[in-house]
Amino acid sequence: MESGIRAMKIWPFDGIAHETRGQYITADQMRRGIEPLRLVREEFGDSMDIALEFHGYWNLPSAIQIAQAVKPYSPMWLEEMVPQDNLAVYKELSATTNLPLCLSERLMTRYGFRELLENRAARIIMPDISWCGGISEAKKIASMAETYYLPVAPHNCGGPILHYASAHLAANLTNLGILESVRRHYLEEYKGIVTRDLTPVNGEIPLPPGPGLGVELDPGVFSRPGVKVDRTC
Repeated sequence: MESGIRAMKIWPFDGIAHETRGQYITADQMRRGIEPLRLVREEFGDSMDIALEFHGYWNLPSAIQIAQAVKPYSPMWLEEMVPQDNLAVYKELSATTNLPLCLSERLMTRYGFRELLENRAARIIMPDISWCGGISEAKKIASMAETYYLPVAPHNCGGPILHYASAHLAANLTNLGILESVRRHYLEEYKGIVTRDLTPVNGEIPLPPGPGLGVELDPGVFSRPGVKVDRTC
């Protein structure tokens, strides 16, 4: 909030999924999963949007139960509730809730997104540049989504180069919804890996300056104490 960010993503049901292998959820487990969501809402009201990530851990009946239980807290979206291998199941899930489903960082190429767009299960489309086939392929996926009047929220937690590439993609998309980022990454873990930082200003990531992506890998990494470099011909 202090840095101008007005949306956050949490995954409070993941630990519970590990307890049951995602095959069922008890009333007590549901209460535990909802608690972080409830606390954020209690503290910040509607001034902070809350997206819920599920990492594809749940089966369909459990996902339906969870979607019904979290509805009073108005989450921003429900992301990857069930595995992404059977997109027809997402159509079934979408028919049981009016909360928006977000999919999917793990789909590859525009052909992987085709069925999802055609069955209208998702309300937010989330390609990852490094997994879906690169910047050009992500742009094609976004253009396909635009023909269905769907927003795109690029998935962005795979490294500093992806962070810069995602910022360029986001700036180009006319149907951009929001760009994901990870504060721990750009404030701490990306430091010293690349030649410049790219941090949000008042909640918005600025367009990187300079040619190309606007960043390079920092060669100083190789001269750090404790770094061992192996070269093979």
